[in-house]
Amino acid sequence: MNESHRELQDEGKDISAMRNLNILSFAAFVRMLGVGLVNLILAIYALELVGDVFLSGIAVGAFSITQVVFQIPIAKLSDRIGRKNTLLIGMGIFATGTLLCGVSQTIYQLIIFRLIQGSGAYISVIQALLGDLFPSEKRGRAMGRYIAAMTVGYAVGLPLGGIFVDIPNYAFFLHFGVILISMALIYFFINESPISRVKKQEVKINYRQEIFKNRLFLFTVLVDCLSIFVFASLLAYIALFALSLGIEASIFSIFMIPLVLLMTLGFFLGGKYSDQIGRSKMILIGFSVAGPLILVQSIITTPVQLVIIAGILVFGLGLAWPTLQALIIDSVSEPCRATGTSVYNTFRYTSNALGPIIMAYIIGVYSPSPENIGPGIRVSYLISGIIYIIAFFLVLIFLRRFEKERHQVC
Repeated sequence: MNESHRELQDEGKDISAMRNLNILSFAAFVRMLGVGLVNLILAIYALELVGDVFLSGIAVGAFSITQVVFQIPIAKLSDRIGRKNTLLIGMGIFATGTLLCGVSQTIYQLIIFRLIQGSGAYISVIQALLGDLFPSEKRGRAMGRYIAAMTVGYAVGLPLGGIFVDIPNYAFFLHFGVILISMALIYFFINESPISRVKKQEVKINYRQEIFKNRLFLFTVLVDCLSIFVFASLLAYIALFALSLGIEASIFSIFMIPLVLLMTLGFFLGGKYSDQIGRSKMILIGFSVAGPLILVQSIITTPVQLVIIAGILVFGLGLAWPTLQALIIDSVSEPCRATGTSVYNTFRYTSNALGPIIMAYIIGVYSPSPENIGPGIRVSYLISGIIYIIAFFLVLIFLRRFEKERHQVC
């Protein structure tokens, strides 16, 4: 009887965890839906307000600035007052900024409201909450579903944004409404993290030891930052590269749909099997698939080659990414998990921004003329491939050893 009761309790916990995962994945979907929705039309909206390209660029980038600045403070807050409360506060700030962006009358208002929108940097809190809710042996699969939701949200947002080209402020209103729905689901149905119920005065957190002297954490962050640097560089210029091969941007955007689906499949498989075979092994498999193809991409000559190689490449990246994020969460102890993920996200967003900027300079050096941009992009892809190979060897030589050491300590 006791054993049956225990089985029912375990089954109830699993159902509750999956419900929480679905709601948190929806929250991530909503956030990236807005990013995709707005990315396509924000520059147009800003130009309508001011007619100045430089100021419109500031409006676009303002969101990322405060995202980076507030990642760590908001995550630390969640370590102290609880994940759920902090998540709702962050989403409330994000929603307020989104609504205000929709009613902007000047470019300066839009910039300020974008800064407010970005200051609700709650994504690290979601990641920490998932880490709290799922044990290590189930965490990879949970992270795979979460990242897949983010990717699908962005993929849905991009074409949806095209509907609002002539009425861009309504895109913000739509996003605001969906954020409110997500907040309501979290408020009524998400359980507070069990870690948040621990009295904080009983837990003395050594952030320096747990994060900045944690070799597994630091090397995982380094490897992930190298991979996101490369991916951001590839993604930023792949449409231009396709154009240099004779594929119009409108046609190539159609090919992006199966690429997103392949990457999403990689997320699910990578997360699932990393729980079974180990994080480092799955990262090596993903990097083994993607790394050589980035080098090959620098020498391809036909559109068919581009589509096939890009498809296999993003599948390999999909295998590695949820595993890297699961390993980040594994490497940091529960009381400071949100702070650890916020440090990781700060470096990740910085790498995401630096990749296209640095590669743009390299492309400009090797392709001074915009009419012949292909050679410069090929050089940037070659450099990206070399960086990815370096990341592969970091995993092979160091990360596997540090992961084993961590398990032995635990």
